[in-house]
Amino acid sequence: MEKKMLGERIKDKRKSMRLTQQDLSGPTVSRALISLIERNQTKPSLKTLESIADKLGTTVSDLLQEEMEAGQSVGRPDYNYQKVVMMAKALVRSGNLDQAEDVVEKGLQQEESTEGKGVYKKLLGEIYLSKKDYSNALANFEAALFYYSPAEIHEHIEVHYSLAECHRKLNKHHSGIEHALRAITLLRSIHQDPDMVLELKILYTLSYSYCQIKQYASAIKYIEEALRLSERTDIFYKHNQYLVLRGLAFMYLENYAEGIKSTQIALSNFRKTTNFSEIAGCLINLGILYRKNEEYSRSLEHLEKSLVLSREHGLKTYYCNAMYEMCITLHAKGSLPGALQTGKDALMMEDFPVELRGKLLFALGLIQIDLEEYEEALKCLEEAEGSFRDRQDYMNLSRCKFKKSDIYSRLKQYEESQKLLNEGYHELEHLVI
Repeated sequence: MEKKMLGERIKDKRKSMRLTQQDLSGPTVSRALISLIERNQTKPSLKTLESIADKLGTTVSDLLQEEMEAGQSVGRPDYNYQKVVMMAKALVRSGNLDQAEDVVEKGLQQEESTEGKGVYKKLLGEIYLSKKDYSNALANFEAALFYYSPAEIHEHIEVHYSLAECHRKLNKHHSGIEHALRAITLLRSIHQDPDMVLELKILYTLSYSYCQIKQYASAIKYIEEALRLSERTDIFYKHNQYLVLRGLAFMYLENYAEGIKSTQIALSNFRKTTNFSEIAGCLINLGILYRKNEEYSRSLEHLEKSLVLSREHGLKTYYCNAMYEMCITLHAKGSLPGALQTGKDALMMEDFPVELRGKLLFALGLIQIDLEEYEEALKCLEEAEGSFRDRQDYMNLSRCKFKKSDIYSRLKQYEESQKLLNEGYHELEHLVI
């Protein structure tokens, strides 16, 4: 068979993986240099070869081999487990997820060892996780656990963390917490070279999930552990996001001073970046915290800043959220006409978020009750009711029923009032597990 030169072998390998020359380039290797290497017009240094080999999921020694059979693929007779795994990981890094999936599936069909099957299943889980196909990711990660032996602690830790992430993305937070707790327990049982970044990732999943199920004290426990770990190791994974979570958890525990302090630190850090969505989010959170603390002027000040920033940078969701919170703050302050107008202006916005529309309509209903505009209040509450029913939000659905009951009671229509009260209690029964 005719021998191929190094550049040709690199080009063949790149094309077989459907990568471009730009995909092989990097901080120290330009696309132009890749082109010269593939045309055998320059000899790459060892460092350059190492970079190229890493992108191609192979080794320098393989690139330097004397010859290479034309048309070799993953399904070739001389199947090599290590090469398939390296190629799949390279494809994942380059974003070629469909091809990576195909490579792993073919490898899995040829693999006979239990350990190898576990690695392939874990890889498939990671590919599906990157594709945001969380159900398939769960199935493959669970299969990987079946193949891994109890002695493979690191693999168990990584898979349990990945399972926790999948459950978090699917809003199955109790299951996510269960896997995250297993991961953190196993990780802390290792006494040599523990992975601090992975520990911070697991702690974030725990903190976030505990907030979602409203166990705020538990959330704060793990947030504080993460912040101490960061200070001790100088590793700051999601440090500002931890501070934001801490602020929210303290808010729900009604410790508004600590919530404000934590959120202000996060805001100060985010302002050193161009992450405008995080800045807008922090400003909204501060608006809510100051309102809870009955500091209405400060609340409005921060919400106004969020509106300006969101408008300047096209952050529509944040703009809508800031408008909603401003309506709530103006109502709490007693500025009823201003609150009503702000709410109506928000409602007139194009593509106002569906998940927020029901809450805004409910807020407008409350404002109109205070203004004794009962007919308009009922219209808003009925429309809010429809929105909540579509989303199966039984808690807010029951609140609509109770407020409508209150209106009819004020109008001395006691029979209708009692009927709506009973309907409200009936909606709450959906929440009983």
